[in-house]
Amino acid sequence: MHGKKTNELNFIDRIIKKDERGLYYVIDNYGGLINSVVSKHLKLLPDKREECMDDVLLAVWEQVDRFDPTKNEFSGWLASICKYKAIDIKRRYCRQLMETPLSGFEADESPSPEDVALAHEISEETESLLKNLSEEDRRLFWDRYVKDDSVQSVAENHRMKVSAVYNHLSRGKKKIKHLMEVYK
Repeated sequence: MHGKKTNELNFIDRIIKKDERGLYYVIDNYGGLINSVVSKHLKLLPDKREECMDDVLLAVWEQVDRFDPTKNEFSGWLASICKYKAIDIKRRYCRQLMETPLSGFEADESPSPEDVALAHEISEETESLLKNLSEEDRRLFWDRYVKDDSVQSVAENHRMKVSAVYNHLSRGKKKIKHLMEVYK
């Protein structure tokens, strides 16, 4: 394989075998796609784009064996990785904003318009995923994954057993995963 030129037919095998030439092929041939999708989803956080693109390439390097050419094209799989890595970065950024002590701000300082728009964008993405679940499951997901409550706390707040919360969350994740696969 070392003598052959990296191309559309062998770049995935090269990445699986941890041959960097496969990843260079992705950068050269899919870099525009990566940049486009990441820029679209991080338009309010331009300083986070490079970090996101690095995260995307690392995910490709580590998870290319999960790509199934019978289910979709590489470009579609790659675009979905870009989208979800961008969402992860937006969530981390929002969490950091929420954790920033108020003493670091002036008394009359309020969130920037970009921060407000970003929070709204994340909220819309989360809502669109959760709308596919039952009302009860939406509340459990919201409490567990958006509010970041512990499973124990979610169980107590909803007067459920911990095992029942895990069951609801597991079924909900499977349903969302299935819907995302259909969407791809």
